[in-house]
Amino acid sequence: MRAWKLILTTSLVTVWLIPSSLPASATGGACPPIQSRFSLWDVETEPYQADNAADANGNGSVCSRPTKQTFIEDGETYTVYLFIDDNVPA
Repeated sequence: MRAWKLILTTSLVTVWLIPSSLPASATGGACPPIQSRFSLWDVETEPYQADNAADANGNGSVCSRPTKQTFIEDGETYTVYLFIDDNVPA
């Protein structure tokens, strides 16, 4: 039984470490499947700032998903988005 736990633990740790050891080009530039409603977004889009903070890999793109919330800035209504880094393996 103890050997089984060691094998399972080693397998889980190995699976967890593989994505973090891949080169950036292999882990960036893609968003989750279309069903997730995320799409590629340019972090230069104004007036948003959270998109820049989500760009962990620094490639100028993130994935965005619109929410039902809005905000008003300078009299214009904008949609609130959820941003995540575009580090989904392609």
